[in-house]
Amino acid sequence: MPDKETDLQFLSEYIKCLKPIVEAIQSLQGEKNTYYGMLLPELMRIVKILSSLKMENLKYCGHLIEVIERNLKLRFKQFLLFDSTANDAILASVTHPFFKMKWVPKEKKEHVKALFLMETRKLKQNENDRKESSTEKKKRDESYFMLQDDSSDSSSTSEETGDLEALQYLQDRDTSFSMLKSYPTVKKIFLKYNTCLPSSAPVERLFSYGLIMRPCRRKMGDSLFEKLVLLKARSTSKEYCN
Repeated sequence: MPDKETDLQFLSEYIKCLKPIVEAIQSLQGEKNTYYGMLLPELMRIVKILSSLKMENLKYCGHLIEVIERNLKLRFKQFLLFDSTANDAILASVTHPFFKMKWVPKEKKEHVKALFLMETRKLKQNENDRKESSTEKKKRDESYFMLQDDSSDSSSTSEETGDLEALQYLQDRDTSFSMLKSYPTVKKIFLKYNTCLPSSAPVERLFSYGLIMRPCRRKMGDSLFEKLVLLKARSTSKEYCN
């Protein structure tokens, strides 16, 4: 006969180990308020929880924590090391009003801040370049050197205004999305990088798994699938109307 107390302790430790991963998956699979900028904070949260669990010296699932941690670092290596390939994810998280830089480890804060400032400067400079090109058409009689001076000044100004807006945004305690209206450059960066994570959950809810695995459904073409989705959505809307 198995020891009931031992089983319960094992299950309790097992739940502790997997709970942060399950919560992260549920958060990232949501249909509403799901942004790319949530990925890195979720990963950092999992790493912190696993580190705290290792300090508890779990009796049965200590090895499980090591396996999860090792595979997490292997799968999301570029994100956890703040590699240049993860810059999009970093900017997505920093421009998310709820997270900003609160999730960033101390040793990476300067790197992330510099990356954010560089992005705001680049966007400001692009805006100034477009303005200059339209102004240049109206002032073709200006001297060549005058145009060069204007360009130099505007470059310096774009850096200053970009830095000022970015720093004010980071210091702002407001965490609502409406606060982005006060920071137009940051808002543009947010919209650029915070694309929704693709999820199959909405499609899976339209069709049950049992029906999809039938022979008549396994080889559906794109056009037929589109028609079925529209018919299903229409039938659902009729039910609500009735």
